[in-house]
Amino acid sequence: MPLTAVGGVYTLLDLIKMLDPSNGQLLFVAETLARKNPIVREVPIMEANQALTHIGSRQSSLPTVQKRAINDGVPKSAHKEIPVTAPMSLFETMSQVDEELLRLAGTNAGAVRQRKDAAFIEAMAQAVADEIFFGSIADDVLGFNGLTTMFNSSTTYPNGDSSWYYNVLKAGGAGGCTSVWIIEWGPEKAHLIYPKNTVGGIEIQDLGKQLVAGVTASTEFVAYVTQFKWRCGLFVADERCVQRLCNIERTGVANIWSDDDMITLMNQLPDMGENPNTRIYCNRQIRTQMDIRLKDKNNVNYTSSDQPFGPPVMRFRGVPVQVCDALNTAEADVA
Repeated sequence: MPLTAVGGVYTLLDLIKMLDPSNGQLLFVAETLARKNPIVREVPIMEANQALTHIGSRQSSLPTVQKRAINDGVPKSAHKEIPVTAPMSLFETMSQVDEELLRLAGTNAGAVRQRKDAAFIEAMAQAVADEIFFGSIADDVLGFNGLTTMFNSSTTYPNGDSSWYYNVLKAGGAGGCTSVWIIEWGPEKAHLIYPKNTVGGIEIQDLGKQLVAGVTASTEFVAYVTQFKWRCGLFVADERCVQRLCNIERTGVANIWSDDDMITLMNQLPDMGENPNTRIYCNRQIRTQMDIRLKDKNNVNYTSSDQPFGPPVMRFRGVPVQVCDALNTAEADVA
């Protein structure tokens, strides 16, 4: 049977690579393109109040309180809120597997299709994680603004409140640097959103056999089609809940990860890191810098706790540290 080299669909060559020639069984495959992005599975996600956007409010001022004397009153007062609107995006892709390929796979047909679908789920997770950190409506009108776009100044007060502290701190590096994020997740803090009357997370629909376009113009073939959708956006109700240490050098000994900077930012969170939904996100290079400090038994900032059914979890002052490979992107320096 001839092979056709194509992109976007699966070929007989793909099937041959997956099967052991000695027994026809499915081979173990090292998923070399898989990435760690736990942010897409642990962030709370809530239904938006609109179909395309979510409209929330952010407290801008408190009511005034005054002392009063007997037989005297106080003036009326009220707190003020400002509206905050967050857009959402639709991420979508489809897998197409020629029915003849699955017939040739025999008893492995289900496993072959499942493996192909798993690759699409991984790609979807990577796309959403990248958007959460680096999305920019200015660059893509179909996207939403991610954390890096929202918090790109070291001299802007969170929520416009000059009585609080700046939530972006510079480590001093320049050129191709990275960031570490400390985030308190929660309904009144920061969370993902999905459109009203839809579902949160990845929606997978098996469309069964479909007539699809062939590689050659004006041709068609029958394929098993799976549709993947993920509707989501990012809503930050309280900007104090997002703290960023930026301009961190990835290597060397200067302008790198700093325990002191992280303690400063953690204490600027509303709950000072004591909220159980607080997480620290970094790339592998910064995690390595943390691990090196962890081996110093006298450094009490770092702990590694065992889980009953999983690997040890590194914590910085009690807050779980999560590696996110989406943060491998070289960032623009923050002024």
